[in-house]
Amino acid sequence: MAISYSEKSVLIVDDFETFRKSLKKMVNDLGVVNIDMVATAKDVIKACQLKSYDIILMDYNLGKGKNGQQLLEELRTKKLLKHVSVIIMTTAETSQEMVLSAIEHQPDAYLAKPFAFNLLKSRLDKTLTRSQALFPILSALDDDNYTAAITFCDKYINEGGRYKKWCIKAKADLLFRLDRYDEALLIYQEQLSERQEDWALLGQGKAYSAQKKYSEALDAFKLLLAANPMFMEVYDWIAKMHLALNDPDTAQHILERAVSISPRSFVRLHNLAQVCEQNNDMEKATKAFRRTLELSENSIHFSADNSFELANCLTSFAEQSEGNEADKLTQEALNTLGNLSNKFKSDVVVKIKSKLIESKAYHTMKDPGKAQAALDNAMMLSESMGEEDNPEVLIELASTYTHANDTEKAQSILNELGKKHANNEAIMDKIEKLSEKPFSDKAKAVIKESTQKGIELYESGDFESSIIQFTGAVRKFPKHVGLQLNLVQALLGALDKNPSHEKNYQKCQACLNQVKKSSSLVERRERYQELSDKFDKIVRMRK
Repeated sequence: MAISYSEKSVLIVDDFETFRKSLKKMVNDLGVVNIDMVATAKDVIKACQLKSYDIILMDYNLGKGKNGQQLLEELRTKKLLKHVSVIIMTTAETSQEMVLSAIEHQPDAYLAKPFAFNLLKSRLDKTLTRSQALFPILSALDDDNYTAAITFCDKYINEGGRYKKWCIKAKADLLFRLDRYDEALLIYQEQLSERQEDWALLGQGKAYSAQKKYSEALDAFKLLLAANPMFMEVYDWIAKMHLALNDPDTAQHILERAVSISPRSFVRLHNLAQVCEQNNDMEKATKAFRRTLELSENSIHFSADNSFELANCLTSFAEQSEGNEADKLTQEALNTLGNLSNKFKSDVVVKIKSKLIESKAYHTMKDPGKAQAALDNAMMLSESMGEEDNPEVLIELASTYTHANDTEKAQSILNELGKKHANNEAIMDKIEKLSEKPFSDKAKAVIKESTQKGIELYESGDFESSIIQFTGAVRKFPKHVGLQLNLVQALLGALDKNPSHEKNYQKCQACLNQVKKSSSLVERRERYQELSDKFDKIVRMRK
């Protein structure tokens, strides 16, 4: 099928004028007449908002501001690119780090500079031929009409031809998007019975995951990773499966490995930071949050929340540190908040939350005067600007009171929030993570089920499985004293057998320290003391 380049529209994106002109000549020689050229990411977004291009030739390095990866991610997120459009990434940089980051956002092709006219033509011919042949499917995808897209896929599959395999994959992926997991899984398994292909293994793992068959999913993803260790998305899925199986330590290890290979993915780094924080590995969490803040600067992920997360993490890390190290961490937290205020000068909620986190930092610095002043400032600003009922502000306020060991005030705020926002899953999830007691019936049921399973495992002598069970529950409800103490008991069972197990020892110590600060401790003082005494015996055994 001949390509009629004279009918195509092309956008050339490069910060060097000489290369823009050189590329324009190549495109002109193809027969293209409708050509636009821009030098910055900002201009690309404007151009794509005004016009749909058939071809975009985009450089990875665009000088100051967004790079090609961040730009492509934003264009896809904002749905400014059509499925029928062809995107070719160009760059003079050929490092593994850059290539992997570019490929993760799936341009249609990648060209290393300098490249000749014939190579450009070959890549464009190939991608445009496929785009034209599959136009009905791609157009249906642009309209978010997945059912129609599947119908067109079936038509092409029945007809056979060079794109039959592409259509089979597309159909399976569309069935997955429509939550028709059994049908998608049948296609993936049929393909795997013929030949082990990456896309089918990935799809099979995702379908198993959606069906909550996490062990089967993990096996599929591991098989894929063994075959293709540079398939970065697989690391993310393996980490998700370990989290689903209540194994956050392995999830952290997998994400660390992925980040060491391809360190420019904001989402992966952010996931790593959160897992490290859940694992109480505050040093690595801090490093990851610092990096996410850097990566977010020119991307679609730019948000005040990135600074809040880093400042909160620094403050928590400072609590575990001493002397100059603690001072440096709290000062960095204050500096992070100061830089944030300069970027969001007119955002009242940002100002209020900044003051609340500032109060935490000063509390950690053992400066109650400044801590109270920052808290008062936040409260006055909240009331004067009508934000005193804003759930986002109230959740941060509850966190501030918790940090200052005023758990009664924190719990009072959370109780009111829980009543008002019982049907808001996102808000309730945040409340459950801060609250010492479950609010929703769903949360109560999860805690009851996890407790029963964990106790059964403990009583059978399977301490490691009991630890995994209670670790998963504590990850969902980190302030729940009963779960914390159950986890401590399981850890002590394991430590009795192996007192030198450092990870279990550290986790046990961290749980006891957290329970000690809880206002709910009064109800469980006797059990806490009993478990604390057993831990002290372990401490003496280790000396």
